[in-house]
Amino acid sequence: SYLGYFSAPLCQMRPLALFALLVALGQAWEAPMHSLIMTADPGGFAGFAEDHFIYVALTHRVNISGSLPSCAAAHRGALRDTPVLLVTTGIGIIQASTCMQNVLQKYGHLLRDAWYLGTSGWGP
Repeated sequence: SYLGYFSAPLCQMRPLALFALLVALGQAWEAPMHSLIMTADPGGFAGFAEDHFIYVALTHRVNISGSLPSCAAAHRGALRDTPVLLVTTGIGIIQASTCMQNVLQKYGHLLRDAWYLGTSGWGP
């Protein structure tokens, strides 16, 4: 059966565990899909943050940098009513790939597409 992943059938699960499972499934089902916009330079290399104009245009901004410790900066918001994660990775392939891994682990289930913008023209 497709319920074989559970150690017990749903009808034998404790009510609290079943409730928690249903809440988690409902939240995942209703979560809006986001566009991921990533840049590398927070401003230290070029003297101007690559994400500056996108950040200014972002409405309903929420700083989520604390949930992505491998990234230089991260914000959640909307661009023209489209949910967006705006992430600054930091400079270098190790920094960028570590940040990308952190983003995918934490928010991968919410992502619909990814855009990597920057002055060098390449990404991880």
